[in-house]
Amino acid sequence: MIGNFKANLPYNNFLLLIFGLLIKWSLFLHNPLPIESQQDTFLYRSILHLVLSINNRFPLFIRIIVFILIYVQAILLNRMVVNQKMFLKPNYLTGMTCLLFTSLLSGLFVFNAQLLCATIIVAIFSMLSKLSNSSDPKKILFNTGFIAGIGAFIYFPSLFFIAVIYLSLFTFRPFRLAESVVLFLGLCMPFYFFYSYLYLSNQSFQGLFPKLLFYLPVLKFNRPELISLLFLLIIFFIGIYVLQKNMNRLLVQSRKMWNVIFYFLLISILILFVNNQQESLMTNFFIIPIALISTASFVYIEKKIAYNFLYWVMVLISALVGYYNL
Repeated sequence: MIGNFKANLPYNNFLLLIFGLLIKWSLFLHNPLPIESQQDTFLYRSILHLVLSINNRFPLFIRIIVFILIYVQAILLNRMVVNQKMFLKPNYLTGMTCLLFTSLLSGLFVFNAQLLCATIIVAIFSMLSKLSNSSDPKKILFNTGFIAGIGAFIYFPSLFFIAVIYLSLFTFRPFRLAESVVLFLGLCMPFYFFYSYLYLSNQSFQGLFPKLLFYLPVLKFNRPELISLLFLLIIFFIGIYVLQKNMNRLLVQSRKMWNVIFYFLLISILILFVNNQQESLMTNFFIIPIALISTASFVYIEKKIAYNFLYWVMVLISALVGYYNL
């Protein structure tokens, strides 16, 4: 299986779809319904009520939506990695790792605001990766800011990623005040339209967005998930080691993109202390940079028996996690 994903074959997107359906078999057998929390925004609650009403008629609807969102994330991440030449050779291992890692914790199977917003954030960084070669960067920056603003309406703590977006801008392009202002205007535009509507319709501004409170994350995992978390961290640190060892072999543009991924990781760690859900140690944001960096373990380890061992161990653990949560 890894041999197919190591090659840049035209049918690998379809192969990723088949792999995703197989690795996430338990998602279609058992998927807990999402529950509203105090941190949910009004827009996410509206989306949730719509999704639940459809799911009452078609019981598989939420499960299909969850799978589609995770699959889209995997495809977008893989395309970004290939286009930015973040590894020495183009491959589909990033998409495979993303699908595999999101199968290791049951909390990542649930439809929630983080899953929706994580897909938006992945799309944003896919757009930002085109900045250095774009003939119209202001258009990309405005669209990026606008989409990020909409993301905040779904999951308010995602506003922290604005820092990563600005760091990405300063990483890919020399500082220009006009570009920074355009990005800020794009971010403010959804809020401007929304509050203008509230003002014109004489509606209250209070209680629309949750407060940003910091506290220690709640840790609650079953035994298979603790084992998966241990192996995930092992593969992650192996990925950091082999990635640093091969970093000088990459193009300057590719190294800049990896810097952005590490910024992404730092902000994801910060959001861990804002999220109060039980699966907060492994949020949908946090798993994205972890999967990207861990992909280096499968790319740069030359011994076939070594990366096959890591792969099959993770597949087995994901099957145990799925079986345990049935």
